[in-house]
Amino acid sequence: MTVIMSKLGNVIDIMAAEAGAGARIDTWPRRANRDDNQRWTFIPDPAGSGYFFITSALDGYVIDIEDASTGAGAWLDAVPRNPTDYSSQLWGFVPDPAGSGYFFITNATDGTVIDVAGTSMTFGARLDAWPRKSSDYDNQLWKPLDGSFPAPAHSALSWGPAGTEAPPDSTTVGSGTTKCAYQASLSIHANGACTFSGYYQNRGDAALLAAPAQQFSVIFAVYDSRGRAYSFSYSGSIPSAPQPGSLVSWSRTQMCPTIVDNWYAIAARNSGEVFANNWTDVSFWDAVGSLPATIAHDADVAVANVETALSIVEPPLGAVPATGPTTAAVPGTRGAGTHGRSASGRLVGRDEHAPVRALFRVG
Repeated sequence: MTVIMSKLGNVIDIMAAEAGAGARIDTWPRRANRDDNQRWTFIPDPAGSGYFFITSALDGYVIDIEDASTGAGAWLDAVPRNPTDYSSQLWGFVPDPAGSGYFFITNATDGTVIDVAGTSMTFGARLDAWPRKSSDYDNQLWKPLDGSFPAPAHSALSWGPAGTEAPPDSTTVGSGTTKCAYQASLSIHANGACTFSGYYQNRGDAALLAAPAQQFSVIFAVYDSRGRAYSFSYSGSIPSAPQPGSLVSWSRTQMCPTIVDNWYAIAARNSGEVFANNWTDVSFWDAVGSLPATIAHDADVAVANVETALSIVEPPLGAVPATGPTTAAVPGTRGAGTHGRSASGRLVGRDEHAPVRALFRVG
């Protein structure tokens, strides 16, 4: 059991030590006799999501977003654990990127965090669920006074290699009979270290007209339990095959703070897919000209700050209908095509319609 203290100074408390379902959660000075309404334990989600119930020593009730509301400012209360549909009762612990030693306590439903309403330092200030702030967020930071918050259930996730078969048996990707082969691998870690590697090859066993010079992009999309996607991509140009330069490979490692911030939701879903695009009669950057100018175009530049470099496409780059695999043109291009592949290399359909968040774009 531990006491959870706000960076503002007070601790998480069940108001007036009320034992009934729906009791309000507030902040109060720590009591010297360590009353049960201020002591908590962390119980892992039995479904294996990696999130935790925050359980009171008073009556075994858990911290909950009242009525499972997803609105900013929804109050927190203490209720019995739900047997199903309990994401509003699940929490993860994300370290303060400023290195204060405190943590955000993040809800599984929508990523809102436990917040002292109005940044109040008054005894009895209510706790609510509020979107995480980017500055002046002391009222959203917490630390345990006895022991530590539990570590994530997963410290690393990996996918791949995924893509086509190796030449000469690789599948056609792109427009018409344009030929290529590609594979990619991705590993991400709870501390934000991400390594993206792979290759793209113009088909050396195909006739020139079937394997002309190409602009290309290989994209690895990772999904979280809240329906968002995070993209890692490599793009460039490649000459017609066979000739020197018709094979390109890469391996890049980058620290990605956005992965740290969303680790619990990413690990809860544990899902990734590979996509490839190629163009033969239009430049790559013409083809993606609808993307925001904040996306880095220079070689060896990796974009890690999701707030300033969103690759917003509705549906995201590489999306195909949920009814099954197909080839979908990227808007505004001529002769551009996309196939989606799962981490096992199997073609899959997608129903993701949240923006792709560009974390890593090089080439």
